[in-house]
Amino acid sequence: MTDSPSLSVYETWVRTLRAWSKDPATDLSHLPAFDPEGFSPSTYERFVDHVIKAIEDQTDRWHRSFLDAAQNARDDHAMAQVLVDARKGLAHLLRLSRHPAFPEEIREALSKRFDEQIRDIQQHLEDSAVHAASMSSATNRAEREARLRLYRDNALTAVLDPGFSLDGQIDDVVTRQADAAPVNVPPPIPPSLHGSSVPPARRVVRLPQE
Repeated sequence: MTDSPSLSVYETWVRTLRAWSKDPATDLSHLPAFDPEGFSPSTYERFVDHVIKAIEDQTDRWHRSFLDAAQNARDDHAMAQVLVDARKGLAHLLRLSRHPAFPEEIREALSKRFDEQIRDIQQHLEDSAVHAASMSSATNRAEREARLRLYRDNALTAVLDPGFSLDGQIDDVVTRQADAAPVNVPPPIPPSLHGSSVPPARRVVRLPQE
């Protein structure tokens, strides 16, 4: 099998993935369908490597940005905005992972992985608030319970709801305004989104492991 008839498809994907890894707002609407049957095994493996590299670069950037913003949030209102902004970044990741031009095996694997990891991060945030509240004095417990409500009211998992727009905009999501009084609740460190494995069923491809 030769790759010459489909070189433009491969090149379009690679160039777009490289651009997206630097700017997740990059337009993806022009991506052509990538049919694994039109490429040799080695070319398909390189394609998967490009996908993994782009996703790793963007998830690392998202994770660092979220941590920095959360650590600099001085009150609940600021933290609510951090969560809303973080959802926008996650929406960009989901927009790529669910792209209809991907081979089905890649799209399903990425979608499943991101769904699980976003739910894990949300659970981590909530668990950290519950634990902090249980260890607090009565004076501080109310603040920490308020932080738990904030995490739930502005949940990162909103990006998984059918009504959420994956073009990076927030549709029908109400951010509840929290009091601007400073709170001494350190932000938890969420788990990384690393390990977004893409297990192609037809060929053996090197993949990152968690």
